[in-house]
Amino acid sequence: VKWNAVANASGYQVYYKTSGKKAVIKTVKGTKKLALKLTGLKKNAKYAVKVRAYKTASGKTTYGKWSAAKKAKTK
Repeated sequence: VKWNAVANASGYQVYYKTSGKKAVIKTVKGTKKLALKLTGLKKNAKYAVKVRAYKTASGKTTYGKWSAAKKAKTK
């Protein structure tokens, strides 16, 4: 999964889910890394993937809106 940088972000969250399964959210701390390799995916399954940025300041975390979901099928 790749995404574009967001100004003033502290990091990113990546959400992925296949139908009927619990969603998984991975957190990417820092802003230098703009991609994440998802592991442990099932073969021939369809996944929905979304990304959002977050900012941490004075101990409070503020989240941006989730991106539009992109559908992908594993090989």
